Amino acid sequence: MQPAVSTPAIQTDTIIPETIHKPDRLTTVFDLPKWITLTETTPLQNELLTIGISDPGLDQVTAFKQAEMRAKILATILSSSKISDCKEIYTNEIEGKDNSENASKFTSFQMIKASLAYNESQFQLIDSATTLYGEKIVMMKFIPTLSNAINNEKTEVDIHVILSEYNLRSKFQENKFFQLSNKITTPSVIDEATYRLYKVDEQAEIESSMNNKTFIFKQDYFKYLLNESLDVPEYPVKTKLYYGLWSALFESIVTQFSNFYSSAGFAAYSLGDDYSNTNGTKNQTIDQQLHTIEFSGKMTRLFISENELTLQIEKTKP
Repeated sequence: MQPAVSTPAIQTDTIIPETIHKPDRLTTVFDLPKWITLTETTPLQNELLTIGISDPGLDQVTAFKQAEMRAKILATILSSSKISDCKEIYTNEIEGKDNSENASKFTSFQMIKASLAYNESQFQLIDSATTLYGEKIVMMKFIPTLSNAINNEKTEVDIHVILSEYNLRSKFQENKFFQLSNKITTPSVIDEATYRLYKVDEQAEIESSMNNKTFIFKQDYFKYLLNESLDVPEYPVKTKLYYGLWSALFESIVTQFSNFYSSAGFAAYSLGDDYSNTNGTKNQTIDQQLHTIEFSGKMTRLFISENELTLQIEKTKP
Protein backbone atom coordinates (compact mmCIF):
# COMPACT_ATOMS: atom_id res chain seq x y z
CA MET A 1 0.00 0.00 0.00
CA GLN A 2 1.35 3.36 -0.99
CA PRO A 3 1.52 5.92 1.84
CA ALA A 4 -0.96 8.76 1.63
CA VAL A 5 0.41 11.91 0.06
CA SER A 6 -0.70 15.16 1.64
CA THR A 7 -1.21 18.24 -0.48
CA PRO A 8 0.54 21.29 0.99
CA ALA A 9 -1.86 24.04 1.97
CA ILE A 10 -1.84 27.26 0.02
CA GLN A 11 -0.18 30.02 1.99
CA THR A 12 -2.57 32.63 3.32
CA ASP A 13 -0.59 35.40 1.63
CA THR A 14 -1.19 33.90 -1.82
CA ILE A 15 -4.40 34.85 -3.60
CA ILE A 16 -5.76 32.82 -6.48
CA PRO A 17 -8.07 35.08 -8.51
CA GLU A 18 -11.59 33.97 -9.14
CA THR A 19 -12.11 31.72 -12.15
CA ILE A 20 -12.30 33.78 -15.31
CA HIS A 21 -15.33 32.72 -17.31
CA LYS A 22 -14.61 32.83 -21.00
CA PRO A 23 -17.34 34.84 -22.76
CA ASP A 24 -19.27 33.24 -25.56
CA ARG A 25 -17.93 35.28 -28.47
CA LEU A 26 -21.09 34.51 -30.50
CA THR A 27 -23.57 35.92 -27.98
CA THR A 28 -21.56 38.22 -25.69
CA VAL A 29 -20.41 41.64 -26.86
CA PHE A 30 -18.18 43.79 -24.68
CA ASP A 31 -16.43 46.82 -26.06
CA LEU A 32 -13.79 48.69 -24.13
CA PRO A 33 -14.90 52.22 -23.22
CA LYS A 34 -14.01 54.85 -25.78
CA TRP A 35 -12.25 56.99 -23.19
CA ILE A 36 -9.45 54.44 -23.00
CA THR A 37 -8.26 55.80 -26.37
CA LEU A 38 -7.36 59.08 -24.56
CA THR A 39 -9.52 61.11 -26.97
CA GLU A 40 -12.50 61.89 -24.72
CA THR A 41 -10.67 64.10 -22.21
CA THR A 42 -8.46 67.04 -23.15
CA PRO A 43 -6.05 67.87 -20.33
CA LEU A 44 -4.58 71.32 -19.90
CA GLN A 45 -0.95 71.90 -20.78
CA ASN A 46 0.46 70.93 -17.37
CA GLU A 47 -2.04 68.15 -16.68
CA LEU A 48 -1.34 64.48 -17.26
CA LEU A 49 -3.75 61.68 -18.14
CA THR A 50 -2.89 58.30 -16.66
CA ILE A 51 -4.43 54.83 -16.78
CA GLY A 52 -4.23 52.00 -14.28
CA ILE A 53 -5.39 48.42 -14.89
CA SER A 54 -5.67 45.61 -12.37
CA ASP A 55 -4.96 41.92 -12.80
CA PRO A 56 -7.96 39.86 -13.91
CA GLY A 57 -10.24 38.06 -11.47
CA LEU A 58 -9.55 39.97 -8.25
CA ASP A 59 -12.27 41.09 -5.87
CA GLN A 60 -13.58 44.60 -6.54
CA VAL A 61 -11.88 46.34 -3.62
CA THR A 62 -8.46 44.81 -4.34
CA ALA A 63 -8.81 45.37 -8.08
CA PHE A 64 -9.62 49.07 -7.67
CA LYS A 65 -6.72 49.62 -5.26
CA GLN A 66 -4.28 47.87 -7.60
CA ALA A 67 -5.53 49.83 -10.62
CA GLU A 68 -5.24 53.12 -8.70
CA MET A 69 -1.67 52.32 -7.64
CA ARG A 70 -0.73 51.49 -11.22
CA ALA A 71 -2.25 54.73 -12.50
CA LYS A 72 -0.02 56.59 -10.05
CA ILE A 73 2.97 54.54 -11.22
CA LEU A 74 2.47 55.70 -14.81
CA ALA A 75 1.97 59.31 -13.69
CA THR A 76 5.23 59.10 -11.73
CA ILE A 77 7.43 57.72 -14.50
CA LEU A 78 5.89 60.05 -17.10
CA SER A 79 6.34 63.13 -14.89
CA SER A 80 10.09 62.65 -14.50
CA SER A 81 12.29 59.56 -14.85
CA LYS A 82 15.96 58.79 -14.88
CA ILE A 83 16.69 56.11 -17.48
CA SER A 84 19.97 54.19 -17.51
CA ASP A 85 20.57 51.82 -20.39
CA CYS A 86 23.40 49.48 -21.36
CA LYS A 87 23.37 47.64 -24.68
CA GLU A 88 25.82 44.96 -25.80
CA ILE A 89 26.08 43.39 -29.25
CA TYR A 90 28.23 40.27 -29.70
CA THR A 91 28.94 38.84 -33.16
CA ASN A 92 30.92 35.75 -34.14
CA GLU A 93 31.49 35.34 -37.89
CA ILE A 94 33.64 32.93 -39.88
CA GLU A 95 34.67 33.89 -43.40
CA GLY A 96 35.45 31.26 -45.98
CA LYS A 97 32.77 28.82 -44.85
CA ASP A 98 28.99 28.79 -44.93
CA ASN A 99 27.41 30.98 -42.30
CA SER A 100 25.76 28.13 -40.36
CA GLU A 101 28.14 28.65 -37.43
CA ASN A 102 27.74 32.40 -37.32
CA ALA A 103 26.13 33.70 -34.14
CA SER A 104 25.03 37.01 -32.70
CA LYS A 105 23.58 38.10 -29.41
CA PHE A 106 22.04 41.40 -28.38
CA THR A 107 21.56 42.18 -24.68
CA SER A 108 20.03 45.26 -23.13
CA PHE A 109 19.94 46.16 -19.43
CA GLN A 110 17.68 49.05 -18.50
CA MET A 111 16.82 50.75 -15.23
CA ILE A 112 14.09 53.36 -14.74
CA LYS A 113 13.87 55.25 -11.45
CA ALA A 114 11.28 57.87 -10.55
CA SER A 115 9.59 59.42 -7.54
CA LEU A 116 6.73 61.87 -7.13
CA ALA A 117 5.65 63.90 -4.10
CA TYR A 118 2.00 64.95 -4.19
CA ASN A 119 -1.20 65.35 -2.22
CA GLU A 120 -4.27 63.27 -2.95
CA SER A 121 -6.26 66.21 -4.33
CA GLN A 122 -3.87 66.37 -7.30
CA PHE A 123 -5.19 63.02 -8.59
CA GLN A 124 -8.74 63.12 -9.91
CA LEU A 125 -10.68 60.04 -11.01
CA ILE A 126 -12.20 60.64 -14.45
CA ASP A 127 -13.82 57.28 -15.18
CA SER A 128 -13.60 53.55 -14.54
CA ALA A 129 -14.79 50.28 -16.05
CA THR A 130 -14.49 46.53 -15.55
CA THR A 131 -13.73 44.12 -18.40
CA LEU A 132 -15.31 40.71 -18.91
CA TYR A 133 -12.13 39.22 -17.46
CA GLY A 134 -12.49 41.12 -14.19
CA GLU A 135 -9.80 43.74 -14.90
CA LYS A 136 -10.54 47.11 -13.32
CA ILE A 137 -9.59 50.07 -15.52
CA VAL A 138 -9.31 53.57 -14.07
CA MET A 139 -8.48 56.79 -15.83
CA MET A 140 -7.12 59.58 -13.66
CA LYS A 141 -5.87 63.09 -14.18
CA PHE A 142 -2.77 64.34 -12.39
CA ILE A 143 -2.77 68.12 -11.87
CA PRO A 144 0.66 69.29 -10.61
CA THR A 145 -0.50 72.89 -10.11
CA LEU A 146 -3.44 71.92 -7.89
CA SER A 147 -1.99 72.07 -4.43
CA ASN A 148 -4.07 73.11 -1.45
CA ALA A 149 -2.00 71.26 1.11
CA ILE A 150 1.53 70.11 1.79
CA ASN A 151 2.65 67.31 -0.49
CA ASN A 152 2.59 64.63 2.19
CA GLU A 153 2.32 61.58 -0.07
CA LYS A 154 5.01 60.03 -2.21
CA THR A 155 5.29 57.26 -4.77
CA GLU A 156 8.62 55.63 -5.66
CA VAL A 157 9.10 53.46 -8.73
CA ASP A 158 11.97 51.16 -9.76
CA ILE A 159 11.82 49.25 -13.05
CA HIS A 160 14.45 46.80 -14.28
CA VAL A 161 14.43 45.32 -17.76
CA ILE A 162 16.60 42.64 -19.36
CA LEU A 163 16.23 42.00 -23.08
CA SER A 164 18.16 39.30 -24.91
CA GLU A 165 18.02 38.39 -28.60
CA TYR A 166 20.01 35.36 -29.77
CA ASN A 167 20.60 34.18 -33.33
CA LEU A 168 22.41 30.91 -34.17
CA ARG A 169 22.07 28.74 -37.29
CA SER A 170 19.12 30.82 -38.49
CA LYS A 171 17.32 30.22 -35.19
CA PHE A 172 16.14 33.38 -33.44
CA GLN A 173 14.93 33.66 -29.85
CA GLU A 174 13.90 36.73 -27.86
CA ASN A 175 13.79 36.81 -24.05
CA LYS A 176 12.36 39.69 -22.03
CA PHE A 177 12.21 40.22 -18.28
CA PHE A 178 10.44 43.18 -16.67
CA GLN A 179 10.41 43.82 -12.93
CA LEU A 180 8.49 46.68 -11.32
CA SER A 181 8.74 47.69 -7.67
CA ASN A 182 6.52 50.44 -6.27
CA LYS A 183 6.07 52.03 -2.85
CA ILE A 184 3.44 54.63 -1.99
CA THR A 185 3.89 56.41 1.33
CA THR A 186 1.05 58.34 3.01
CA PRO A 187 0.77 59.78 6.53
CA SER A 188 -1.21 56.72 7.65
CA VAL A 189 0.03 53.75 5.61
CA ILE A 190 2.71 52.43 3.25
CA ASP A 191 1.56 50.42 0.24
CA GLU A 192 4.02 48.28 -1.71
CA ALA A 193 3.55 46.38 -4.95
CA THR A 194 5.59 44.35 -7.43
CA TYR A 195 5.00 43.12 -10.95
CA ARG A 196 7.12 40.64 -12.92
CA LEU A 197 6.69 39.76 -16.57
CA TYR A 198 8.92 37.15 -18.22
CA LYS A 199 8.56 36.43 -21.94
CA VAL A 200 10.19 33.95 -24.29
CA ASP A 201 9.09 35.08 -27.73
CA GLU A 202 5.30 35.40 -27.16
CA GLN A 203 5.03 32.94 -24.25
CA ALA A 204 4.79 34.72 -20.88
CA GLU A 205 4.78 34.13 -17.14
CA ILE A 206 3.39 36.82 -14.83
CA GLU A 207 3.49 37.36 -11.09
CA SER A 208 2.29 40.34 -9.08
CA SER A 209 1.92 41.24 -5.42
CA MET A 210 0.49 43.99 -3.27
CA ASN A 211 1.30 44.50 0.40
CA ASN A 212 2.91 41.04 0.68
CA LYS A 213 -0.04 39.26 -0.95
CA THR A 214 0.94 37.38 -4.09
CA PHE A 215 -1.57 37.08 -6.93
CA ILE A 216 -1.33 34.03 -9.17
CA PHE A 217 -2.02 35.08 -12.75
CA LYS A 218 -4.49 32.73 -14.39
CA GLN A 219 -4.02 32.59 -18.13
CA ASP A 220 -7.05 32.79 -20.37
CA TYR A 221 -8.08 33.74 -23.89
CA PHE A 222 -7.83 37.53 -23.75
CA LYS A 223 -9.38 39.38 -26.65
CA TYR A 224 -10.42 43.04 -26.70
CA LEU A 225 -12.55 45.21 -28.95
CA LEU A 226 -13.28 48.92 -29.18
CA ASN A 227 -16.77 50.19 -29.91
CA GLU A 228 -15.57 51.67 -33.19
CA SER A 229 -12.87 50.73 -35.63
CA LEU A 230 -9.77 52.90 -35.69
CA ASP A 231 -7.09 53.34 -38.31
CA VAL A 232 -3.93 52.39 -36.44
CA PRO A 233 -0.92 54.43 -37.59
CA GLU A 234 2.47 52.93 -38.27
CA TYR A 235 4.31 52.91 -34.96
CA PRO A 236 7.52 51.17 -33.87
CA VAL A 237 6.04 49.51 -30.75
CA LYS A 238 2.98 47.26 -30.80
CA THR A 239 2.30 44.82 -27.95
CA LYS A 240 0.10 41.74 -27.97
CA LEU A 241 -2.93 41.53 -25.68
CA TYR A 242 -2.68 37.78 -25.10
CA TYR A 243 -1.92 38.31 -21.40
CA GLY A 244 -4.30 41.11 -20.51
CA LEU A 245 -4.43 44.87 -20.77
CA TRP A 246 -1.90 45.77 -18.09
CA SER A 247 0.90 43.56 -19.39
CA ALA A 248 0.54 45.07 -22.88
CA LEU A 249 0.32 48.66 -21.62
CA PHE A 250 3.25 48.29 -19.21
CA GLU A 251 5.47 46.56 -21.78
CA SER A 252 4.67 49.22 -24.38
CA ILE A 253 5.59 52.13 -22.11
CA VAL A 254 8.81 50.61 -20.78
CA THR A 255 9.94 49.50 -24.25
CA GLN A 256 9.41 52.98 -25.64
CA PHE A 257 11.41 54.62 -22.86
CA SER A 258 14.59 53.19 -24.37
CA ASN A 259 13.79 54.92 -27.68
CA PHE A 260 14.02 58.47 -26.37
CA TYR A 261 17.71 59.05 -26.95
CA SER A 262 19.73 62.21 -26.87
CA SER A 263 23.41 62.90 -27.45
CA ALA A 264 23.90 63.79 -23.79
CA GLY A 265 25.03 61.01 -21.48
CA PHE A 266 25.99 58.68 -24.31
CA ALA A 267 29.15 56.58 -24.54
CA ALA A 268 30.18 53.79 -26.93
CA TYR A 269 32.93 51.16 -26.72
CA SER A 270 34.04 48.43 -29.13
CA LEU A 271 36.36 45.42 -28.89
CA GLY A 272 37.27 43.11 -31.78
CA ASP A 273 39.48 40.12 -32.49
CA ASP A 274 40.43 38.50 -35.83
CA TYR A 275 42.36 35.27 -36.35
CA SER A 276 42.76 32.69 -39.11
CA ASN A 277 43.13 28.92 -39.28
CA THR A 278 42.45 26.14 -41.79
CA ASN A 279 38.72 26.62 -41.39
CA GLY A 280 38.78 30.26 -42.38
CA THR A 281 39.02 33.69 -40.81
CA LYS A 282 37.13 34.20 -37.57
CA ASN A 283 35.98 37.61 -36.39
CA GLN A 284 34.53 38.33 -32.95
CA THR A 285 33.34 41.76 -31.85
CA ILE A 286 31.64 43.23 -28.81
CA ASP A 287 30.04 46.66 -29.06
CA GLN A 288 28.74 48.36 -25.94
CA GLN A 289 26.60 51.47 -25.59
CA LEU A 290 25.93 53.25 -22.30
CA HIS A 291 23.22 55.84 -22.03
CA THR A 292 21.63 57.88 -19.23
CA ILE A 293 18.87 60.45 -19.73
CA GLU A 294 16.19 62.35 -17.86
CA PHE A 295 12.75 61.93 -19.39
CA SER A 296 9.28 63.49 -19.08
CA GLY A 297 6.39 62.75 -21.39
CA LYS A 298 2.69 62.05 -21.81
CA MET A 299 0.44 59.46 -23.39
CA THR A 300 -1.38 60.97 -26.37
CA ARG A 301 -3.32 58.15 -28.10
CA LEU A 302 -4.09 54.51 -27.47
CA PHE A 303 -5.23 52.13 -30.21
CA ILE A 304 -6.48 48.56 -29.97
CA SER A 305 -6.82 46.55 -33.15
CA GLU A 306 -6.19 42.92 -34.15
CA ASN A 307 -5.71 42.21 -30.42
CA GLU A 308 -2.67 44.49 -30.35
CA LEU A 309 -2.16 47.63 -28.29
CA THR A 310 -0.47 50.68 -29.79
CA LEU A 311 0.33 53.49 -27.37
CA GLN A 312 1.71 56.81 -28.58
CA ILE A 313 3.96 58.70 -26.17
CA GLU A 314 5.13 62.26 -26.68
CA LYS A 315 8.27 63.61 -25.07
CA THR A 316 7.59 66.88 -23.26
CA LYS A 317 10.99 67.76 -21.76
CA PRO A 318 13.85 68.28 -21.87
